[in-house]
Order: sequence, then C-alpha cells, then structure tokens
Amino acid sequence: MDTIFSLGKSRGVANARKVISDENPSQVGISDDYGAYENVFQKHQLCWAHPHRKLRDLADSKALNGNAAYKESFEAFRKLYSDIQNLLNRGMPFEKKQQRKLGLMKRFNTIAQAKDGDPQALAGIKKTLLKKKQKYFVCLEVEGISMDNNKAERGLRPLVIKRKISFGSKTDKGAKNLGILFSVVMSLWWKRPPNFFSAYANLLTKPSIQS
Repeated sequence: MDTIFSLGKSRGVANARKVISDENPSQVGISDDYGAYENVFQKHQLCWAHPHRKLRDLADSKALNGNAAYKESFEAFRKLYSDIQNLLNRGMPFEKKQQRKLGLMKRFNTIAQAKDGDPQALAGIKKTLLKKKQKYFVCLEVEGISMDNNKAERGLRPLVIKRKISFGSKTDKGAKNLGILFSVVMSLWWKRPPNFFSAYANLLTKPSIQS
C-alpha cells in the first residue's frame, strides 16, 4: 500500500486538490463533512464514523440526561452503519450489493427525518444528513470504496503525534520534506517487510532519478 502525506498550513481546499491524481481526476475522495472539500472531488464519500460519533456522544451525555430521542436516533444509525459495513465486507458480487442500496437509503431517510420535539442539536444533525444523503452512499456505487475514513485517520496518527511533540514544521520547505519522508517510510512500513530497516536502507541508497 502506497500512501501520500501532504502537509499544509491549513485544511484548505488547495491541500485536498494536491492529492488528486492527474492520471485519475475522477478518483473518489473520502472525508469528513468539512466545508472546504464540498466540491473538490467528482465523487465524494462522506465518512459515516463522524455522524456516528456525534450521535453516540449526544446519546451518552449525562448533561442531556439520556434524552430518548438521541438514544433512538443513535441506535438506528449505529445499526444501519453496521449493516452496510457487513454488506461491503461480504464476498458477494458488487452488483448484488448495489441492489440493496435503495432499501438502505430508505432506512437512512427514516433516521434523518425530523420529528416534532427533536432537540436542536439532533435536528441539526438530521438536516445535514438528509441534505448530503447521496454522498453517504458512494460506497455502494463505486467498488472498493470504504464508507468511512477511519483507516486514513489511523494512518495519520504517527504524524499527529510527531507534530504534537515537535510543535510542527517551522517552514514550508520543512513541511514538504516531512511529507515526503513520511510518505516513503510509512508506505514501506505498512507493506510489512520482514527486514524493514534493511529495506529502508536499500531504498535510501538507490540513485535518485533526475528530471
């Protein structure tokens, strides 16, 4: 697995565009519901884990005294999230998985439909879910697409820890160099060679390609 880390001063749209391949401009982007990424990708899968966490935190909040509406919505969303994950992991032809999409979207509509008496926070989450419904189901339109970005966020963890310890990069050049180093080292690490350090040393000794 080859991974590219692109470091920037912010989460701005320019950073997202950097990782879109010139050879495959129609690649699918998977992200949280961050506004800057709204129209970056031709196909954009929104992460299910983020609204799942928001609903879970509201359902578990002691300050909200276990509001039944939060618990009901979270349980319904959790079950739908789990059912789609299980469907994507099954070894059935992708065409059959796509055939389940309509029924799953109906369940999504039911969960996201506002009800009288919904607390303001819950009503806001439901409104956003309903507005961006199509982007939650790209995983059932394009084969091989995950329904969340959990894998990417776990992959970012070493870099986040490094940034926290070192207080980040002081210059753009330093950030660019760090992105290159992490791209090379972590791509190699995730391939899990039995002799990682020897493989890394061999990689460093290869002659560079001059453009």
